[in-house]
Amino acid sequence: MSWSIVPARYTQPDIAGLFTWREQLLPLVTSMFLHGGWTHLIGNMWSLWIFGDNVEDRLGRFRYLGLS
Repeated sequence: MSWSIVPARYTQPDIAGLFTWREQLLPLVTSMFLHGGWTHLIGNMWSLWIFGDNVEDRLGRFRYLGLS
């Protein structure tokens, strides 16, 4: 619960007041990367390592950075 997004933290003012700005911001970042667990993250990084290199060669460094 501490690493995931709980909608009430952001939509209910009385509940949102119980959390610091850091406790509100951190789940927005961590939920993007850990929404499927550690194996999901490792699988995504492995795919990016294999296919991302080829895409970067095709697009160039800066266009690839804009894509990701």
